[in-house]
Amino acid sequence: MNILSFDGAASTSLQIRMLKYLELEVPGFLERAELFAGASDGTLLGVYLASRLHGPNRMKPLAAIDDAIEFSNEMAASLHASLWGTLMATIGISPLLSPGLFSTETKFQKLVEQRFGNETLRDLTKSDVKVVIASFNMTEKRPQIFQNFGPTAAAPEFLLSELALASSAMPLMLPLPGFFGPGHPKERSYYLDGSLATNNPSMSAVAAAVNSLCLNHGVPRLRHHIGGHPIETVVVASLGSTVTRRESKRDGPLNGGMEQVHIPRPTGMLILKALSKLVPKGRHVKSLDWGWLQWLLNYEFNLIDLGLYAWFQNAMDTVALQCSDLLHPDQYCRYAPGIDQLHLLLQLLFGDTQNLLDTMDKEALRLREGPGFRHLVDWARKEWMQAPLVGAKPDLRIAAEG
Repeated sequence: MNILSFDGAASTSLQIRMLKYLELEVPGFLERAELFAGASDGTLLGVYLASRLHGPNRMKPLAAIDDAIEFSNEMAASLHASLWGTLMATIGISPLLSPGLFSTETKFQKLVEQRFGNETLRDLTKSDVKVVIASFNMTEKRPQIFQNFGPTAAAPEFLLSELALASSAMPLMLPLPGFFGPGHPKERSYYLDGSLATNNPSMSAVAAAVNSLCLNHGVPRLRHHIGGHPIETVVVASLGSTVTRRESKRDGPLNGGMEQVHIPRPTGMLILKALSKLVPKGRHVKSLDWGWLQWLLNYEFNLIDLGLYAWFQNAMDTVALQCSDLLHPDQYCRYAPGIDQLHLLLQLLFGDTQNLLDTMDKEALRLREGPGFRHLVDWARKEWMQAPLVGAKPDLRIAAEG
C-alpha cells in the first residue's frame, strides 16, 4: 500500500510545490497513492488531493496539484491577521483570526467549506481511496484519528470540510470547530489542531494500513517475525520540514531534505535580535544558568523556539525515526528541508502574503536541484512506482499464531 503523508505546519505551501515537481519528473506518482495522511495544514492538502483525484469532481494528477497549489495560496491569504483581530487577541478575548463583527465564520472557514463543498468520507470510500486525519478531541482530552477504512472507521456521513477544520484549528489562532458526530446528535465535540496529536502522521497511517491489510488477509497483527507479513507491502513517502535556523548537515531519516529554505526575516525578529544583545549571557561558560529573561529574549534559542520544537519538531523527528526503524529503507523516504517555522508563521500572519508565496515558488525551484529532492525522485522511481498496490496480496508464508 502506497502512503503519501503530509506533516502539519505552514511548510505545506512548499511541499505541494515540490509534489508538482515530483509528478513532473515521475509521471504517475500521485495516481499510485492509495492512502493520504495528514495533520493540521497537511490534512487540508492531503485530503483535498484525495478528493480531487477520486471524488465526484475528478481531475488528472497535475491539474489536481495545480488546484491544490491555488487552494494553498488562498489559505495563506485567508490566514493574514487584521488589525482588529490582533487587538482582540492581544486583549485576550478572541483568537487572532476571529470572525468579523457581522459574521459567524472566519475567511479561512468559509474557504475550506467552499472548496470541499458537500463531499463526505463516503465519497472517498466509494473510490477505494483511504485517508488518515489527525486531530485532538478537546472535549474528551485525547488524540483522535479519523479514517475511512478498517474497524475504527469514522462515520461516512462526516463532511470532509468538518474533518479538515477539526485537524487545523490552532489554539489562540483560529476558533475551535465543534460539531455533532453522526449518531450522537446531542453530544457536540470540539477539536484542536492535529499537530497536538501528531505533527507527522506517517506512523498513524502505517499502523492503520497494516491493521487493515492484516484483517483483509487473515493474518494476526502481532508477530515476533514479520517475514511475508503485509507490512512488507507498505511504502511511505513522507513530506514535511525540520525546524532550524541553521544550515542542516544531517543526512538521515530525521532530515531527508538536507537543505535550508530561506524565508524573509520578519521585523519582529530583527527587534528580538537587537534586544538579545542587551541580555546578560549568564555567568558560566560550561553551563548556561539562564533565568526567564535570557530564555525570553535570546535570539538563537528562546522560549518560543523551545515551544515550537516541543510541539512540532519533536513529534516529527520521533515518528520519522520510528518509521525508519520499522520499515526497510526501500519502503520509507522522508523529504524534510529545514524551515524556520517561527519566521514562516510570522510572515504568514503579519507579512506580505504575495511576497511569501513568491518566495515559496523561488525556493521550490531552487530545491528541485538539491540532493534531498534528487534522492526523493530516485527513490520514487525505484520503489514507489514498482511497489505492489493493494490489489496484490502478499505471500503469507507464516503459520497463524498459537
